[in-house]
Amino acid sequence: MIYTEDFFSPGSSYPADNLVQLVDSYSKENVNYVKYAGTTPIVDDGVIFRAKGSEWYVLSNYISGEYVNVKQFGAKGDGVNNDAPIINYAIEVTSRLKMRLFIPKTDDFYLIDPQVLTVDETSPIQPNIHVGMLIQSNMNVFSDKAVLKLKDGISSETAPKDIRMFFSNDFLHDISMSGLVLDMNGLNNLITSKIKQCKKNEKGEIICNIIYSQKTQFHFGFSGTKNGIGSGANNVLIENCSFINTAGVTCISMCQSNTANVMLGRNWIIRNNLFKNNGLDSIDHSSIFGWAKDVNCYNNTFYNDVMPDSTDPVGGQVAYEVHGSNQNFFNNTIENYYQGLWVGINNSEDKIQNIYIHDNTFKLSCVFVDFYNGNLEDASSYPVDIENVFIKSNVGTITNTQVNDGVKQFIRINAKKAPSNVFIENNTLINESYVKPCSFFSAVYVEKQYSSLSHIFVNNNSGTNLDTGCTFFWGKNMDFGKIQILNNSFEYKDNTGVDIKCYGNSTSQDGKILDLVVSNIKSFFSDNNNRAVISGHFSFPYHNMSLVGVSLQNGILKSNISSSSNHLTVNAELRIGTSTSFDGYPIAFKVNGAVSKSQTVCDAMILKSSHRYLVKGVVDATGSWCTLTDVNGNPINSADPTLLSEGTVINSIFVIDNPILTV
Repeated sequence: MIYTEDFFSPGSSYPADNLVQLVDSYSKENVNYVKYAGTTPIVDDGVIFRAKGSEWYVLSNYISGEYVNVKQFGAKGDGVNNDAPIINYAIEVTSRLKMRLFIPKTDDFYLIDPQVLTVDETSPIQPNIHVGMLIQSNMNVFSDKAVLKLKDGISSETAPKDIRMFFSNDFLHDISMSGLVLDMNGLNNLITSKIKQCKKNEKGEIICNIIYSQKTQFHFGFSGTKNGIGSGANNVLIENCSFINTAGVTCISMCQSNTANVMLGRNWIIRNNLFKNNGLDSIDHSSIFGWAKDVNCYNNTFYNDVMPDSTDPVGGQVAYEVHGSNQNFFNNTIENYYQGLWVGINNSEDKIQNIYIHDNTFKLSCVFVDFYNGNLEDASSYPVDIENVFIKSNVGTITNTQVNDGVKQFIRINAKKAPSNVFIENNTLINESYVKPCSFFSAVYVEKQYSSLSHIFVNNNSGTNLDTGCTFFWGKNMDFGKIQILNNSFEYKDNTGVDIKCYGNSTSQDGKILDLVVSNIKSFFSDNNNRAVISGHFSFPYHNMSLVGVSLQNGILKSNISSSSNHLTVNAELRIGTSTSFDGYPIAFKVNGAVSKSQTVCDAMILKSSHRYLVKGVVDATGSWCTLTDVNGNPINSADPTLLSEGTVINSIFVIDNPILTV
């Protein structure tokens, strides 16, 4: 039995046969070396190419295409010795030679004490970034669940450090990592001082808050140089890995650059991974920062033991951030996060498009998909279109966790550059929140709004225990475009919710939805500022109706309006109160915003005590007025056909041949 270090030691007397069978001095595996007959210049790397005197040998695994064991390079995996330099060297060698590197599971873990010091785009001085292993092109690392664990105390509350386990500032290609458990040991590498900073508010009250650090400790990723040269990678596969216990803001960073027009990485696959208990000391944690194009992320689990809330906000803030075109996020599970996904922009594409978010399950405290309003913060990202987003067949729960947001929701669009062609279909939401109201969908206009919302389709979804179905909020005089809300099934707390709610922060802001197509709508709220022009099939209580000939006072006017087959059907009920008065003119109802195209007859009835009087009405061909008369055609007022005193009820049903209504 001959060990490799003995055979290749200087002055070794072992015969230099063409094939030698040895035992690796470190891994104790049987290995074979053959004489190398090539002419390409090579170096003795200590494992794969070896020199024996003037002879060169190569590990047979290189010829056969098999992997090499990291222990052959001297890695221990004993939890005591720092294995980072050895793993880093093994990655450099095997990547250069396009070989697979195997990191076997041990009874302990591979201790990572990051000694590579570098900078990235956010670093003001050198050295600032502590790196365990540098990612290389053609890196192919796999394992059977070996644990790589960061050493205690690299970072602390009083001396926080930016740490990356795997990192690069270069633009690389063809990278694969499988089966590793990457433990950032976050509770022993904290980044935030728990000393509260206090200041007076406008009322003179002293408010104290912890200012949380946003140090970028992460497991695997890219950034960019401080000179603004973006980094990233093409053709990356990350599968069957566990990313656990980071204190910082992300686990996987595909790229990060505030510089315009940097090259974006492409063709990433992230599948079958576990992201657990991350963001342990950060309120800005996104487990995957998807700053790339052509990404497929599926069959992953995002989980935290504790859900972030308003009293303890650290933890999983967002599972995934979309920052590039052609991204597909599906069959993932997200639990105990504040939000599921952000859809935002990068600084390189004029249009972010073709985003697919489907067949995921979630349990969150606030929002599943948030179209991030920071997509116009800087001139370098102005303007950017977000188009063709498909959010389909997702199922999840919004919990009762206390949050700072005023409303919880399944989808929120509050982007300054509003997205278009957003399809929200066949999703299911269960709301458990009573501490804050919850809506299925909301579109919120924000300060410095740049463009109008248009082409939004909310179809065939279901929601239970909601406060509102779909909410549209105006903060600016800007109209919405085409919006469809069809065949949804929304159930509300105590049956008091509203299917569609349209309102603004000021009645002087008179924007509206210009083309709203609805069906299966049972309730509609508008702040009476002509917020929507609706069509389609619907039925809901209607409050935007006018009376003529009557001063209502403490009387009651109720109405219901529905649409089908290009006609509006109105049910109006006027109940006379003690102070209701009449001006002697005929009583007439009008549907504001609808215009009849022909004169029609309406049916009406007056109920007084036990007496019932059948009357008629005529809908004119100009303003959709239904004017009441008795059976002889005489105008109805306070005296004809009977005194309209307190308690008298007038019911009227009339049809308008116009399918569009402004409410």
